[in-house]
Amino acid sequence: MWMRKKGDRYEAIYSFYFGDYGHISVQGPYLTYEDTFLAVTGGSGVFEGVYGKVKLQQIVFPFKLFYTFYLQGIKDLPKELVVKPVAPTPAVEPSAVAKAAEPGATGIKDLSKELVVKPVAPTPAVEPSAAAKAAEPGATVSNFTN
Repeated sequence: MWMRKKGDRYEAIYSFYFGDYGHISVQGPYLTYEDTFLAVTGGSGVFEGVYGKVKLQQIVFPFKLFYTFYLQGIKDLPKELVVKPVAPTPAVEPSAVAKAAEPGATGIKDLSKELVVKPVAPTPAVEPSAAAKAAEPGATVSNFTN
C-alpha cells in the first residue's frame, strides 16, 4: 500500500563550484523527508567527463544538507578535494571564515578578481558577429544540422 510521506518535493538543479578545479552540475528530485540522489549531468576542469550521483541528506530543513559525491568517469581527484567528512549532525557549524565567505575559507582559490574583465567600449564601429545577429529576438535559424 502506497503512503504519502510528510514533507516536500522539489526539482533541484545545482552547480558545485570548486575554484580552479572546475565544477560539477547535478539535477533531480529533492525530497525533504528522505535521503535523495541527484544525477551528475556534467562537469568542467578536472571533472570533465564526470558522471554519477550526489546523495543529499537533509539535516535541518532548509539550511543544512550533507552532500556525498559518487563520481565516475574521471581520473583520481587532487588530494585537497578528497578529505574525511565531518559526520552530518544538526550541531555541525561552519567555521567563522566560511560564514563570512572569506577567500580561502574553503581552501579553494578565490577567482572573483580574475573573472572580471574590461568590457569592450561601446562604439558605432563594434558589430556583433553573424551568429550573434542570428540569435537576436525574432531571428530564426532554419537548419541546426549544418
